[in-house]
Amino acid sequence: MIYLTWFILSILCGMLASGKGKSFFGYFLLSTFLSPLIGFIAVLIAKEDLAKVEKKELDRGGKKRCPFCAELVKSEAIVCKHCSKDIGKECPQCKHHNVVNASVCVHCKKSLGEAKSKESPKDRCPKCFALQTKKDSEKGHCWKCDESLEK
Repeated sequence: MIYLTWFILSILCGMLASGKGKSFFGYFLLSTFLSPLIGFIAVLIAKEDLAKVEKKELDRGGKKRCPFCAELVKSEAIVCKHCSKDIGKECPQCKHHNVVNASVCVHCKKSLGEAKSKESPKDRCPKCFALQTKKDSEKGHCWKCDESLEK
């Protein structure tokens, strides 16, 4: 019973390390031979390998890179949450990023499908083009650059 618990805890330690971008097998062996407690402490002390974690997110397809600030955002996003710029649609043929309402890729001229954006030009700040909420529009100032939204 103790050996089974030791083995299961060693597997959990390896899984935790794998989630941080570290070697599953290495931390599994460490916790198997020394102690699962030492293995868990080693995993908690180890820094996350951001490059491996980001690569895993990109490979899964749940995230994509913003072409302007290079941060990861959800694949369905049309506006980057980090820099507030339009990410637009990615062309399935050439992987070129296009503007939000584009129906044809500007690079290879292939169709991108139907444009689905419901935003109007008045939803954006005239200075920084940040997307404004209804509350921001009522206040009359941009949330990002404090520019007046009155025309």
